[in-house]
Amino acid sequence: MIKKQQEIKAIIFDVGGVILDLNKKKTLRIPESISTIYGISIEEARKIWVTYDRRSLLTGAETPKTFLRNISRAIDTSKTPETLYEEWTKLSLKEENCIDWKLLDFIKNLREKYKIYVMSNAVNIAQEDKLTRTIKSMFDKYFVSYEEGFRKPEKEAFLNVLKKIDCNPENCIFVDDTLININTAKEMKINSIIYKSLEQLKKDIKEIVDK
Repeated sequence: MIKKQQEIKAIIFDVGGVILDLNKKKTLRIPESISTIYGISIEEARKIWVTYDRRSLLTGAETPKTFLRNISRAIDTSKTPETLYEEWTKLSLKEENCIDWKLLDFIKNLREKYKIYVMSNAVNIAQEDKLTRTIKSMFDKYFVSYEEGFRKPEKEAFLNVLKKIDCNPENCIFVDDTLININTAKEMKINSIIYKSLEQLKKDIKEIVDK
């Protein structure tokens, strides 16, 4: 039997917007969290997040408390970084309720044929660790930016994961909800799927596998 030239061996999943349903009100991206804990508009929070050197936060070079201390200089607040951090953690406590368990059931089935990994941009807060523990056993390896020192969409982030899982790009599928991350993966010849729904994902994976 002749093997396919691009036989799929591994599938890499994002977390926020894929495994976590960001359409649910209980799940907040970082700008929304900033808006809530500081009591400022979402527009102002997004502006702060976009202009801030967020790479340090996402790659673990900067702690969340230092991040909050730094952005507090641009926001009129009487709250201490410790208080803000506690409020941020409390907001994140709700994320466990936003896990897409139907998707995880599908991933469980995929593990019978493929190695399954997570590659996520994440901040090192206590709840992130709790969320990781909840679903970590469902994956062969769990790569988070603050531990790896790289973040998507940096090519180094993808190269780091490919090296650690010992897999060529053409033998992988990458699933993410953010176009800029998908574009980098495609540039690196990784089979890529922008996530919209579980049914669409099943269809797209089948198309890639059947090539």
